Amino acid sequence: MKRQTRGWSALCVLALFAALWPAAPAASAPPPPLDPLVQLTLATGAAPQVSYRPASGRVGFLSLAAGHPWQAAGLEAQAEASARAESAARQFLSQYGALFGLGAQDGLSVLRNARRDTGRSYVRFQQTYQGVPVLGGELIVQLDAAQAVEVVIGEALPNLSLSVSPAVSAAAAAQTALAETARAYGVEAAALQAGAAALWIYQPSLTEPGGGPARLVWRVEVTPLGLGPMRELVLVDAQRGGVALQFNQTDTALSRMTYDGNNLTVLPGTLRCNEANPTCEDDDSHEVAAHKYAGDTYNFYFNRFGRDSIDGAGMTLISTVHYDSGYFNAFWNGSQMVYGDAQDYPLGDDVVAHELTHGVTQYESNLFYYYQSGAINEALSDVFGELLDLTNGAGTDTAGVRWKMGEDIAPGATGAIRDMQDPPVFSHPDKMTSIYYKSVSGDVSNPAFDNGGVHTNSGVLNKAVYLLVDGDSFNGYTVAGIGLTKTARIVYSAAINLLTSGSDYLDLYNALDSACTTLIGTDGIAAPDCQEVRDAGNATEMNLQPVTNFNPEAPVCPGGESVSTTVFSDTLEGGAGNWTFSALTGSSRWSRDTGYAHGGVYALLGNDYPPGTSDSVAAMDTSYVLPAGAYLRFAHAYGFNGAGPDGGVVEYSLNNGASWASAASYLLDNGYSGVINAGPLAGNAGFVGDSHGYISTRLQLAALAGQSARFRFRLSTNSSGVDVGWAVDDVQIYTCTGAAPPFTRLGLPLALRSYGGVVNWETVMSEGFEGAWPSAGWSVTDPGYEEYYWAKRNCRAASGSYGAWAMGGGSIGEGLSCYANYINGAYAWMIYGPFSLAGATQAELQLQLWLNSQVGADGACLMASTDGINFSGNCYSGSSGGGFAAKTLDLTDVYTLGNLTGLGSVWVAVLFQSNASVIMAEGAHVDDVLLRKCVGGCAAAALSVTDGLTRTLASFSAPDAPAAQR
Repeated sequence: MKRQTRGWSALCVLALFAALWPAAPAASAPPPPLDPLVQLTLATGAAPQVSYRPASGRVGFLSLAAGHPWQAAGLEAQAEASARAESAARQFLSQYGALFGLGAQDGLSVLRNARRDTGRSYVRFQQTYQGVPVLGGELIVQLDAAQAVEVVIGEALPNLSLSVSPAVSAAAAAQTALAETARAYGVEAAALQAGAAALWIYQPSLTEPGGGPARLVWRVEVTPLGLGPMRELVLVDAQRGGVALQFNQTDTALSRMTYDGNNLTVLPGTLRCNEANPTCEDDDSHEVAAHKYAGDTYNFYFNRFGRDSIDGAGMTLISTVHYDSGYFNAFWNGSQMVYGDAQDYPLGDDVVAHELTHGVTQYESNLFYYYQSGAINEALSDVFGELLDLTNGAGTDTAGVRWKMGEDIAPGATGAIRDMQDPPVFSHPDKMTSIYYKSVSGDVSNPAFDNGGVHTNSGVLNKAVYLLVDGDSFNGYTVAGIGLTKTARIVYSAAINLLTSGSDYLDLYNALDSACTTLIGTDGIAAPDCQEVRDAGNATEMNLQPVTNFNPEAPVCPGGESVSTTVFSDTLEGGAGNWTFSALTGSSRWSRDTGYAHGGVYALLGNDYPPGTSDSVAAMDTSYVLPAGAYLRFAHAYGFNGAGPDGGVVEYSLNNGASWASAASYLLDNGYSGVINAGPLAGNAGFVGDSHGYISTRLQLAALAGQSARFRFRLSTNSSGVDVGWAVDDVQIYTCTGAAPPFTRLGLPLALRSYGGVVNWETVMSEGFEGAWPSAGWSVTDPGYEEYYWAKRNCRAASGSYGAWAMGGGSIGEGLSCYANYINGAYAWMIYGPFSLAGATQAELQLQLWLNSQVGADGACLMASTDGINFSGNCYSGSSGGGFAAKTLDLTDVYTLGNLTGLGSVWVAVLFQSNASVIMAEGAHVDDVLLRKCVGGCAAAALSVTDGLTRTLASFSAPDAPAAQR
């Protein structure tokens, strides 16, 4: 299926305000200011297309309607075109910057102001706060030849409020950066050098999954004294001294100078080839290939895009072969190409072009080599490496290897290293929700981390480019190939004009669409080609986010229950009077501190800086008698050096603090993440590594009922390495009560929404049960029994060969024949989430339901939840008449929950429930599940009755509640 995205029309906006905003009497106060998007619509005469950032809910992409750009005032006073472009871009952001998250104290410095051969200008801004730049906070404004604004893309960090006066010196930060890099790579600090430290502001959500507060950091680049494969970006907390982030920016994997490294590590080596000696004096195959393919890459970029070398200004292409002895890699080190002998890397024309393209990226968008931005960085190198390979007439280009990367290296050995046509061949994802998408966190010293999956998650763009060039059907979309020339032009334009250092796949999705629209009329690109670009983006799901449950929250109470008695509660806002800080070894690392709170301003902070062995605690001052069924729950965020040298544990005392015991056996939700492997608590399970911002943990204290107890948080550090430490906030001891709400039937008539002519809908999830099940984001359960649950079966399908049957899985259900009766006491759930509805104006869950059940007693429910525990929605009983019936749950009007749009975490579920009386054949089947949200204006819903099933409203407990008695 194909889907187009458009904005509201100006007429709709004006009509809306005319209907909802009555004229005020003459003496009344002026009306409130219009929303900025409405102001922009009125100013240009047409509504813009917008896309929102999932993490912040702010606009990340804005495209003004064709023929309706935004025109700045007073540009005639500017003599130079570049000055007019900057002035117009600044005027626009001064009026509408709040849409993107810019605040009153934020500034904008120009990173680049480029005018392209299309006549368009691209002004790239860096967000600053009180003069300090924000890492990943960049906005690009695209203007037409008349300096009118057409497109804005990028991200700003909203609501900044922090001190920009460092407590840690630049010199101390440089030493920390050297020490941590040396530790991570197992080398001596004396073999490294640190560049000048500069103050920046860092907040994780701009560059990676997860959260955490904005922090002032020293940005330091660490490199080896020789030109080895390392260019480490290290961010050192400028207030506390720990390392906030580090990763290697070296990308592993005409004027030319090619050198022989002589199997040493001193670069560049001995000169062998240049433009006066293009065939190389000793006819070494690695030298010849590296030199030739560097020239082919130069010609590819110059002939297709008019680009003069890597930097666009004639930079000499320097290459070194025979680097080190048996070195198993090739890399761009920021200034030249380097090739080891292992696997014959220089013999691959796509490999050479791949590595040189990292240089192009460095001089243009400068994409961080980290998480999604790093995956795009890597994919762009794959794309242009392979497009060069397909057009230079060298190497192997047969149909069987047409889209394989590195097919000419290591003949007879490993061969190709990636497949752009079929990324899963190498366990790489071909779409964002693929089971191969790598979302694991890790440490830079762990090769499996791969900077957040840059070499695997590149498969998403690789697959999209294959679809665009050759055409194919994939993931419900048929893409008509537009050929190599058009694809190369569109991807190149998006890469150099519209991507910022922290861009993710959602940014790329919008950038490709915008670049294609801008290029209509050049290189044969026409409007239908842009629909194919959108289809390729939708097929690979670039507009979706793959990482769910990255920051898990523990339930407060079991499903359907609520807090009844609060024994102890401390938000830390009133002081540290409930706590004592002390050290068992070394000095105490604990304090009540600001800047890293879960709620409010203050939290307990166990600092992981400076390096040194310590064992310190934050202990409750008072013991409390624990009632039956008590829980301890706390919010916390931790970032510890490495994956285990430092860490934290929870302990309790039953004798007013005279002695303490481990509380590990009472951890119920989000317990310990690993084993502490050094320091005073070596060998103990604990919280280790990185939580990626705040999560919550819950302990079940039933075994301590009736006893007087207090708790403490214990932090263990060793002498090597530093990080943020452990922040603890919102500590509570409490009990829960209240049974789950009954299966409430209100007997309301069926009324479903049937939509027509909708616009601006975005697919959040689409499931047809034809692939592996449960697929990403889904979970299935039969609470308490696991005998029967929703499973993929070929019994009944609305489309394709498979659907989901409520009785088809579990220890007993897997053996049921397709038309067997359902059971008494069924309680089968399938749940999807959490997902974000930030920025949405409408949202709905659609599916096809086949039902045969006892009227008024048994049935299937479409449910939603805001906490993953308490679900409410529509239930249906009776028979769908032997066929599938379309059902919709409107997420703007959920029973007891109301409007869920705008929320950052939402869950949906399908439940099949039966009581203890009559049973009938089969029960419920579901197929063609679609979860979508509207991010602009959508057509009004028309109400219609679609079948005779009985609809009721209901609330249910969470899936961990006890199942009905059987």
